[in-house]
Amino acid sequence: MAEAHRPIRTDVVPEICVDGFDVFVVDDFPELNNGKGSSPTAIGGTPITLHRDVADVDAAVDRAVAAGATLVWGPEDMFWGDRYAGLADPFGHQWSLATPGPGPDAEAKVVTMDGFPQGEDR
Repeated sequence: MAEAHRPIRTDVVPEICVDGFDVFVVDDFPELNNGKGSSPTAIGGTPITLHRDVADVDAAVDRAVAAGATLVWGPEDMFWGDRYAGLADPFGHQWSLATPGPGPDAEAKVVTMDGFPQGEDR
């Protein structure tokens, strides 16, 4: 009975600023949602990826992994010119990080586009 009436701290909400935009980060509180979690891990995945351009994607990936993220793929050079990587944070949120590159590699773009199905209206 005492556990059900335990005070829950919901007044502590970390705030981060990313490129001038405020982002509020809150924990998953299943105890406030009839015992159901709402984090990506609790609901079996996430339909979105959070993206961030960074100056050095390799260094950013190393820092993220050291802080508990899981490397999903990369970093690798992409045909559109960026160096790109995908990660999952400990709560299941999907992230992509990229260092913008010089632009598309024309030959790699042709090879990649040849792999896409062509519709009859093209």
